[in-house]
Amino acid sequence: MLRFPADTNRGIIMKTLALTLLTAILLVSVAAAADQPPAADTPENTSTAVKPEKTSSPDAPEKSPVADDPGPAQVGPSLRSTARPYREYAFLNDKCRREFGPGSRVADWSDVKRMVKSRNEYEDFLRTNGLDGKSRERLLYFNGLFKSPRDKHYYLLFNPDAETPNGVNAIDRVRNNMLNLAAILHIRARILCFVP
Repeated sequence: MLRFPADTNRGIIMKTLALTLLTAILLVSVAAAADQPPAADTPENTSTAVKPEKTSSPDAPEKSPVADDPGPAQVGPSLRSTARPYREYAFLNDKCRREFGPGSRVADWSDVKRMVKSRNEYEDFLRTNGLDGKSRERLLYFNGLFKSPRDKHYYLLFNPDAETPNGVNAIDRVRNNMLNLAAILHIRARILCFVP
C-alpha cells in the first residue's frame, strides 16, 4: 500500500495523482473491452442449462405449450429490436441477451445486408422491428465495431421516402436507399439484435 504524508500539500497531490492514474487505467480497460467485437458462440462461452426431468401426477392437467407461446415459432435467425431505446454507451450485447436470450448479440450491418434481400424479407423486417416515421433509427455494429475511427456510433436509418435526410452522411445503403448505415456522435435508439 502506498503511504503519503497526510499533513502536507505534497501528500494530497500524490494521493490525487495516484487516484487519477488508477481511474485512467480502469477507463482504458473498460473502453478496450467495449471495442471488442461480439464473441462467437463456442462451447466455452455458451451455457447449457440442465433441464429438470418432467414429473407430473396422473391427475394433474397437462399444461399446453400453446398457452405459453408468445407468437409464431421462429425459423432460423432473425433481426429484432429491443423494446426500449438505449444510449450508445450502454452495454449493447448485454441488453440483447437480456431481452432475447443467450446467443443473442448486436446485429452487424452485414447481417442486415444478408438477411434483408427480398421484398418479403424487407417488409417483414420493417413490421417486426416497428420501423416507421416516429422510430427510424437502430443501433448496430459495422464490421464488428460499434463506433467509427472518428468516435461516431453506427446506426441504421430507415428512409420511408428513399431520401437520406440532410446532415446524414450515409456510409452504405440497401433496398434502394430505404435503409442506410450512418454514424453519429450521440444517439439514443433501440438496439437491432441478431437472434439465433
